[in-house]
Amino acid sequence: MNTHQRPKIFIVDDNPINIQVLSNVLIKHDFEVMVAKDGEKAIQQLQRIQPDLVLLDVMMPGLMGLKPVAVCKQMTSRKVFPSFL
Repeated sequence: MNTHQRPKIFIVDDNPINIQVLSNVLIKHDFEVMVAKDGEKAIQQLQRIQPDLVLLDVMMPGLMGLKPVAVCKQMTSRKVFPSFL
C-alpha cells in the first residue's frame, strides 16, 4: 500500500490559460491540483480543503488584492498559511 500523499496546490485565478498551464506543470510533478476561478469560490472551497500551498491571482473580479489571503488565514488552523501571489 502506498502511503505517499501528494502535496495539494490550490490555484485561484480567473484566467483559464493560467489555470491550464499551472495545472499541467504541477500535475506532471505529482502535485494534487485544486482550482477556484474567483475569490468567493476559493473561500467556499477552503472550508472543505486544506492545501499545502495557494497560488493566488490578486487581480480578480470580486475579492481583489490581499483580502482573500486574510480570509484564508482566518479559516485555517495553521499558524503559517503558505501562499504565492
